[in-house]
Amino acid sequence: FVILDLLQTVSRCTAAAATPPPPPPRLYTDARYFLQAASELPQEWTLVKSGTPGVAKLEEWLAEALGKGERVGIDPEVWSVSAVRAAAKALKVAGIRLVAVPHNLVDKVWGEKRPGMPRAAVRVHAGKLAGMGVAEKVAAVRGRMAAAGGTGNGGVDWLLVSMLDEVMWMTNLRGADVEFNPVALSYLMVPRSGLGALRLFIDPGKVAGGEVAAHLASEGVEVSPYEGVYGALREAAGRGERVWLDPASASWALLRAATLGEEKEELVEKEGGKVLLSTTPISLMKAKKNPAEMKGLETAHVLDGLALVDFFSWLEDNLTSAGLSEFEVGAQVDRCRAKQPGFIDPSFPTIAGCGPNGAIIHYHAQPTTCGLVTPTAPFLLDSGGQYLAGTTDITRTVHLGDPSPTHIECFTRVLQGNLALERAIFPENTPGHMLDSLARLPLWRVAKDYRHGTGHGVGAALNVHEGPHGISQRQNNTGLEPGMVVSIEPGYYEEGEFGIRIENVVAVEETGTAFGEKKFLRFRNLTMFPYQRKMIDLGLLSDEEVHYVDEYHRKVFETLAPSLNDAQRAWLKTNTAPLRDAC
Repeated sequence: FVILDLLQTVSRCTAAAATPPPPPPRLYTDARYFLQAASELPQEWTLVKSGTPGVAKLEEWLAEALGKGERVGIDPEVWSVSAVRAAAKALKVAGIRLVAVPHNLVDKVWGEKRPGMPRAAVRVHAGKLAGMGVAEKVAAVRGRMAAAGGTGNGGVDWLLVSMLDEVMWMTNLRGADVEFNPVALSYLMVPRSGLGALRLFIDPGKVAGGEVAAHLASEGVEVSPYEGVYGALREAAGRGERVWLDPASASWALLRAATLGEEKEELVEKEGGKVLLSTTPISLMKAKKNPAEMKGLETAHVLDGLALVDFFSWLEDNLTSAGLSEFEVGAQVDRCRAKQPGFIDPSFPTIAGCGPNGAIIHYHAQPTTCGLVTPTAPFLLDSGGQYLAGTTDITRTVHLGDPSPTHIECFTRVLQGNLALERAIFPENTPGHMLDSLARLPLWRVAKDYRHGTGHGVGAALNVHEGPHGISQRQNNTGLEPGMVVSIEPGYYEEGEFGIRIENVVAVEETGTAFGEKKFLRFRNLTMFPYQRKMIDLGLLSDEEVHYVDEYHRKVFETLAPSLNDAQRAWLKTNTAPLRDAC
């Protein structure tokens, strides 16, 4: 989100990340932001649609645009090791060097208007919600550190944790430094057994005194200033200690510190090198929710369902032919969630788009420029909440008037894709990209598709987007395992007309069946809110699909009804009635 603010300073656009080499200034972004960027970029900027056929990657364009011997400068603190290596390799072929600049040039232009470092307080994530203590997590990580890098090399001495959600998960803390994400700006250095204390690099003022200080002291965590991580890495390198970094999340500046500026291949990746570059074990450990985390997620989704019944019943009661501001409708969603116990914040900026704005995948309504929610077009609401117990993310598309046959067919095919994937049975460790086509097939049958992934991991009272797993057409070799939580969110979008997306969050669990030693898995829906019945074409659904939706709606009603008032309960009963009953 800091990158988004930087971008607004440079280009007045809010979509994705920019690289503006003059001339001309260019914005590189993926398909999620094509429509938004096209509408917000100043005329002098060129929009580069990354990932589309025939479009060169940033480093490929630079290699062609610049001459041999020229240099490309980057801020080493904001480029990951993986990104630097990919760019440097492409530029080297053209005789161009990638160099680290000592000061971020955009920050210099930004000047005094640049916000200071966030100073939000940190809180303890209760043990009954975390399910594991810090010592238990550290012991598991140290076991992997001892075996890291192959046999016979003695493992690694330190694991540097640079992903904020991984730091929070390891320490059972939560923060508020990054909007919508309960994380604090920090690093964590985990030592091998006997080498020293767990070291947390964070603004000391955030953790001084009270429950947080007592928690860290009891867990043997040593607190150091945030900026001290670079010195700690240099000291470890000076003592000949080996450090483990995740190349996808650790910055180039961290690698430079851990190698004392020497980044030759033999010092980094080979046996006995100063640094091991590999995904941290924490990513997978965090992704596989323990029973307490899963229970918290289930609780959060029930609370979310109650909030959405409150919201949609309010919307139906208050919408007139004059329409309601998309911005105000989005704010009402937040107000409905805020009534629920344990609600903290939205888990991401609410997407509330009607008609053509629903076709902008990551649309964000602004108070002075937003459109209206009216009864004449589909309304797409993608929203979520951060609760003490867990994190939610749900999308529902509804029509509050008379949907056209096109709206109904497209909605039904998106729903069929959702159902096909949600009902899938698959072998353990199946990567998400091998399942992605199940959600697209109903659309493919009529030559339609969508330009985004089908699902992302969801954190347990952490980031609404997490890895390492996911479901998309992009190859991701992380297999799905029991305890993982992922979204299923196919969609369909007609530019300038309407958008449809249906999203549930599901848990991966065992089926109790196996083929030899290979266990089979399935998804279990955590989301508790119905699909709009009048948008479903029963002629397209099979009997099995109708039965599955009816059973889901029955479960939603039984789960939510006891906590609703009479009017809300009546609304939910109507909206969860069997599909073949008259709407």
